[in-house]
Amino acid sequence: LNTDNKIEKMGVSVIGYVKKAFTAGKNESCNCGAKEPEQIDAHIELVLYPNEALNDTKEMFVVEVTERSRRLAAAGLLSSNIGTNWKTTGLNDKLVGRWVKFTGWLFYDNDHHSGSWRSDMGDTYGENNWRATAWEIHPVMGIEVLPGRPAEIPVKKP
Repeated sequence: LNTDNKIEKMGVSVIGYVKKAFTAGKNESCNCGAKEPEQIDAHIELVLYPNEALNDTKEMFVVEVTERSRRLAAAGLLSSNIGTNWKTTGLNDKLVGRWVKFTGWLFYDNDHHSGSWRSDMGDTYGENNWRATAWEIHPVMGIEVLPGRPAEIPVKKP
């Protein structure tokens, strides 16, 4: 994979319906092998069509709140309408089952290249596919809970 990927250095925003938020990634390279829950990323799974794709990994996109993001949020330095507590349990309570706009940095998570449908359409090598793409927003630098489904997102998958 290209380590000089200009796309990976872009700030982006994504809107999705939050399916799950949980502590994930013990021993991940991006966390220097951290094992303690407060040092591990909050892994948030998004879908666009919650009624049709609630359990469909082919359409699930990942965003991650890092330990550093949590510290910045606690200091009031990040944009948010959910307050300054970005601990995983709080994120789960405030985000799951809601439409949310996340802003942050685009990151290609090479650790999960073989677990994405975009990279392994037949699910024939590496880990079992569990996500649409290895691209994610990581770290999340802004969280905005929306009042409902945005009008431009159809209720059902076209």
